Amino acid sequence: MAVEPAESTSEETVAAAASADKHSRPRRNAYLALLAALICGGVAILIYNWLNSWHPAAGLKTSTSDLSTLPELTVTKSAVQWQVQGGFIRELVVQGPAQGWADIELPLPPSLCAPMAAALHLTCKDGQLQAMTAPAQFSWSVPVEVSTPAGLVNSTALDLQTVAGPGGAYGADISALTRSAPTLCFFVPDPSRLTVIAGGWKFSHEVSPSQVPACGQGAGVTAIVGSAGSGQPPGFDFTQVNSLTVVASGPAETLTHISGQTDLDPGGTTLLVSTDATYLRAADSAPLVTTLAINPGPGNSFLETTSDQTTSVMTGIGQLVPSFWARHATVLVPALGGFATMFVVGPLGAWLRFEVDALLTWPDPARRRRRRESQPEATDAPS
Repeated sequence: MAVEPAESTSEETVAAAASADKHSRPRRNAYLALLAALICGGVAILIYNWLNSWHPAAGLKTSTSDLSTLPELTVTKSAVQWQVQGGFIRELVVQGPAQGWADIELPLPPSLCAPMAAALHLTCKDGQLQAMTAPAQFSWSVPVEVSTPAGLVNSTALDLQTVAGPGGAYGADISALTRSAPTLCFFVPDPSRLTVIAGGWKFSHEVSPSQVPACGQGAGVTAIVGSAGSGQPPGFDFTQVNSLTVVASGPAETLTHISGQTDLDPGGTTLLVSTDATYLRAADSAPLVTTLAINPGPGNSFLETTSDQTTSVMTGIGQLVPSFWARHATVLVPALGGFATMFVVGPLGAWLRFEVDALLTWPDPARRRRRRESQPEATDAPS
């Protein structure tokens, strides 16, 4: 029986190994290209999502001169400050909840504290009417000036609401959370009759400018409305308003029932619908500042919010502060597109070409059977 030479077997083994390496190397390179394409594609998606969700601060001015919708402002997230900068009103109602107190400085000489306390069934101590029950009404026969003499009042939350007044005029309601007692002070430029109603009792007195002690120095009669409690003092209802300016600031505000517009730089102008709430946020270093100004005459009243570092303006149509991607799309789109073309599309195309070529050259079963049948069968050599 004939025996195949050993050299022939060795040559076949080497040829088979070379053929296997010849086919495995392109396959390995193709799948490495696919892996690179997947990784780079994921990186590109992460970069896009990050740049599209990052909203750098923008300049903001939200305004309306239409107070007929009775806009309302809510300031939260602590670090809230507010102030009645000034105005002329004929009536102030200090309302509950009486879980804190408010100081109302009246332009009356201290000698009137005891007679006033007797008429209202209260106690007078050191020129102060102790624990006046809310609601307490302070009315004047002619408009008098009102303000917060100590300047800004620090609070943890504030609600400022525009209300409808008599004769088509407007008023304002202020409710705040604060551990300190907010103080309001009256100044009487012209003779006026003061009427105070509290606890079902009434006190009236004619006030002339010559009787008025210095406003904000506690030299007159101070009515302490409410009682010690959880830090929610009685609210201030300003009615029969001739003019009034209230300023509030904080890092987070909510505007409701406002029909106006928002101007962002960058970001452009967007109209606000009174049925949607607008949620605003700004950096602590540049909080939102809202001014409610009520003035006589059509078109002279307004509500305005401004900030140089506004980070979010959410409305019914979504986020209005443009993202970093939107602001720099003309540069970022070509840059990210070039990255994706080079490191995603290119390697992915190489992998696809390999797979297509492999499918085209892969022998089907019929072809393999014909190739096997065409090869001559090995026969033993005669001995």
